[in-house]
Amino acid sequence: MEADVAAAAASAAAAASGAAPAGGWRTWLPPQGLGPLPAGLVDRARRLRAGQEQVAGALEDSRRRALQHLTAVQSVPQATRGGRAVFLDITG
Repeated sequence: MEADVAAAAASAAAAASGAAPAGGWRTWLPPQGLGPLPAGLVDRARRLRAGQEQVAGALEDSRRRALQHLTAVQSVPQATRGGRAVFLDITG
């Protein structure tokens, strides 16, 4: 599972830099009937959860930035053949 968190972090970093995501994700299904978590694995589970939360936050930030970019692009009027000049305000 740590490898999946690391892969998600790498994918988020690649997406933030404009690179294409790697893909190949598997759907994880929790094992059944294992009983309580052994005390020796509690720290590992906490670190894993913290890593997942960090990656989820980074993915949410990327999603929010993409939505802002999409909104900005959609606000630009489409070019027409009316001979009218179209300007794009890139500062504000």
